[in-house]
Amino acid sequence: MTEERIKRSARNVFSRKGFAGARISEIANSAGVKNAMVHYYFRSKQSLFDTIMKETVMKLRSIINPFINDEQTSLEEKIDLTIEKIHIFLLDNQDLPMFILNELQTNTNPENFISLYFNPMEDNISNSIFFKQMETHIKEQKLDNVISANHVFINLFAMSVFPHLSSKLLMNLLELDEQEYHLLIMEGQKLESLWIKKILNLE
Repeated sequence: MTEERIKRSARNVFSRKGFAGARISEIANSAGVKNAMVHYYFRSKQSLFDTIMKETVMKLRSIINPFINDEQTSLEEKIDLTIEKIHIFLLDNQDLPMFILNELQTNTNPENFISLYFNPMEDNISNSIFFKQMETHIKEQKLDNVISANHVFINLFAMSVFPHLSSKLLMNLLELDEQEYHLLIMEGQKLESLWIKKILNLE
C-alpha cells in the first residue's frame, strides 16, 4: 500500500536525519511517490512524524504490557521476558535508540517531545504488576534500604538498550561484524537476566 510505503520511507529518513533534517521531498522520492501524495495521506511532516512515533511506541507497549501486567507470570519470568522482548524489538528497530537520543538533544522543547510520545499512562511500567512484584520482593528480602524497583529497572533498561545504542562503536572495538554482534547480544540476554536476579537475591 502507498501509505505503508511512505511510512517505511519516513522511518528511514527520520532515523538518519531527525525531524529537523528530514524533507518531504526525500521521503516521497524514497517511497516512489510525488510530494502531493505524502501530503494527501499525512497533511504535513509533523503529522507523519507523529504517526511514526506513536505507532512505534504503541508497538513496544503491545509487546511488553501483556506479560508485565500478568499476575500469573512470576517475577523471574518477567525479568527474562522484558530483557528478551526489548532486545528483539531493538534488533528490528536498530536506529531507534540513537534517533530518540538525538531528538531529545536537538529538540527545542524536549519536555514536550517526552510528554507527547512517552506521556505516563495507566499501563506505564511504573504502574505495572511487574513493578509491584519487585517492590514486594525487595521489602521481603529487606533490600529496600539498598535498592528500589526504580534502581533495578534502570539497570535492566540500560543493559538492554546500551548494546544497541552503541552497536557501531562496540562492533569496531570488539572487531565483530553485524551478524556476530547480533549473536553476542542474543547470548548476553541470559547474563543480563542473571545479573538482575542476583541484584534481587533471586538466584
